[in-house]
Amino acid sequence: MGPRMVNLSECMDPKRLAESSVDLNLKLMCWRLVPTLDLEKVVSSKCLLLGAGTLGCCVARTLMGWGVRQITFVDNAKISYSNPVRQPLYEFEDCLDGGKPKALAAADRLQKIFPGVNAEGFNMSIPMPGHPVNFSEVTMEQARKDVAHLERLIDAHDIIFLLMDTRESRWLPAVVAASKRKLVINAALGFDTFVVMRHGLKKPKQQESGDSCSNSASCSADLLGSSLFSNIPGYKLGCYFCNDVVAPGDVSRALCK
Repeated sequence: MGPRMVNLSECMDPKRLAESSVDLNLKLMCWRLVPTLDLEKVVSSKCLLLGAGTLGCCVARTLMGWGVRQITFVDNAKISYSNPVRQPLYEFEDCLDGGKPKALAAADRLQKIFPGVNAEGFNMSIPMPGHPVNFSEVTMEQARKDVAHLERLIDAHDIIFLLMDTRESRWLPAVVAASKRKLVINAALGFDTFVVMRHGLKKPKQQESGDSCSNSASCSADLLGSSLFSNIPGYKLGCYFCNDVVAPGDVSRALCK
């Protein structure tokens, strides 16, 4: 008789133990509190975080807590000495020698916190209204590459989080994501205020024609109904810039005056 083999990797491998513990904790939460939640859909979502500062760090930790395994950071800044006290994915050593790139350091720290996450970081800039890029052919070419890279990243993810420092930096990602029908979550943090909103997700053209109101009377009746205000359909929601009366500009220049 040959020896009997038993595979104990599921019980002994620390990484697999961590993954199973996270999954079990989430299932228990859902069973007790939100049994209708489609947990598999949440876990399988691919999330793109534009901004790896205070908002980006906190959102990434929350997403991991809900079992999200695919997280990508985009940022062009380096970690400064004032960052670790407010941004929980960084520590003092990350500030030395000029500081590590935030996006790369954040992705590396997520994998250290939970090896089961697939985290990636890109150190790149996002072209913004009010910030000229036509100083030379080199800067123009770099801006084109950044836009093309941003489009590819948005294409490859399911949910886009706008977590940047300035208002105008959210404009291009919002436009690109809307054109590709991607779900956008926008969070903006002020000194004593904040806003979190989900952008509208328009219907495909073939659905718009079929769902249009047959007459103006029925449309008016729908608008007067209370259901519209208690549960507004996603395709009727606006975006961060929908009610603007001026185009986004360079807010950092205004603050320095």
